[in-house]
Amino acid sequence: MSLPTKFVCPEYDGIFLSVHVRAFAHILQRASAKEHSWKTFLADLHKHDLLTFTTPREIVLGPIVIEQTRLGDRHYRDHIVVELNKPIPCGFDRHSIDIERDRLTNSAYLEETASILAYMWGRKLLPAETESSHLALLHMTEDLLGKCLRRLHRGQSTGDSVARFVLSATISPLVDDLAPIKALDDFGKSLANETAGKFAIFLANLSADLNSDFAAAKQHLSEESAAASKALDERFTALEAETAARFASGAVS
Repeated sequence: MSLPTKFVCPEYDGIFLSVHVRAFAHILQRASAKEHSWKTFLADLHKHDLLTFTTPREIVLGPIVIEQTRLGDRHYRDHIVVELNKPIPCGFDRHSIDIERDRLTNSAYLEETASILAYMWGRKLLPAETESSHLALLHMTEDLLGKCLRRLHRGQSTGDSVARFVLSATISPLVDDLAPIKALDDFGKSLANETAGKFAIFLANLSADLNSDFAAAKQHLSEESAAASKALDERFTALEAETAARFASGAVS
């Protein structure tokens, strides 16, 4: 397909491109400052296919010269028929956009590059399915654009998906700041702290009870072991005395 010259309407396209040129320019400046940031940014651009595009290949048809004097030759007539029935060559040419990082310090080159990226981004997003999506896309910022490129997959780089991302990121902080939401969060934190404190006390009491029970059981086992050892000693002593008495009685007789 050929590159579009209009996305939605001239008025909307002008605002959309202006917003996104500014956002892309800021990202380009920030990313180009560090090697790692630059490689990450380029990877994000490639992921969303913003650095390549295709255009229809130009069809060049040459004239077919027919020699009237040879039309009586059957082989020549067959050759002409074959030439006329040849398929028309067609296809697409793939183009790549190269960004020269070292030239981004030049304001004119920076704006030109940002404009190209904004156009490529608009080519993917527009037209969106709903008017609300069109309006949401006009609230794009440098921070939101960077997050879109990083977090969304290639299949999600559509007008409606990006619009939902923008709305979610914009509304969430506002919702978090609402008094009922903050009160609910505070209550949740208070409840969590109270529960944690009670659980810590429960564990401490349980540990003390277990230690006490273990000490009592250990003492009981120790006493029973001492009594059993004493009984065994007494039994062995009695057996030794009895055995000695028997030997003595046998020796006397």
